[in-house]
Amino acid sequence: MPSQNELGGYLLGMYERSIRKALGDPSTTDSVSGHRALIYYVTPDKETFFVFAVTEEEEGVVSSIQLTGKPRADLPTFQGVSLGDSRATVEAKFGESDEAGGKASTPGDPVKYKNRNYSFVYGSDGKLSSIKIF
Repeated sequence: MPSQNELGGYLLGMYERSIRKALGDPSTTDSVSGHRALIYYVTPDKETFFVFAVTEEEEGVVSSIQLTGKPRADLPTFQGVSLGDSRATVEAKFGESDEAGGKASTPGDPVKYKNRNYSFVYGSDGKLSSIKIF
């Protein structure tokens, strides 16, 4: 499957101001590896959220988008997979990881793919708990 540039209707390369116009001010912010992280909670319990990593420059360009949390019917899908899907369901769509060290046998570690710009994280229950594009 080719690289992807959209998750939940948001695009890599968007300007920070476009995210803020669509979603308002973030619930919280952080700084990660030279980027600002704009965090938007989807649920009141703060267990499901979007993270937009934007460059530190004034205009702020989105360099990654991550959706993490528990499954909900109103959350976007990514190429037909949803939070809460089993690893088998995700692998049926995307195949097994082909990147060295990308199989993530430990829950919480990302499953990566060679020459692709997305990764997945599974919880201890084996269900998809995070989708990231970068």
